[in-house]
Amino acid sequence: MTTKMHSSVEVEKILSGINYPTNKQNLINHVKSKNASKEVLSSMNSLPSREYTNGIDVSNELGGDEKKADSEMNEKDGMEENDR
Repeated sequence: MTTKMHSSVEVEKILSGINYPTNKQNLINHVKSKNASKEVLSSMNSLPSREYTNGIDVSNELGGDEKKADSEMNEKDGMEENDR
């Protein structure tokens, strides 16, 4: 979790100065030009190819898998409580 949080902060810092709206390839080119870590570059490469309107849009997309996992976990916990 700490690694993800650190990455999120690093991503926000690295994305400063980019002009929005932008697309995935421009995000990748920007982070490469800022000598981003392999972890950040990997995160950018995992983004869907679409237009991003701002940094929050990018952050939400990067956090999507974590939010989805949390949601699925909460649903599972709810079902287990109903089974008791």
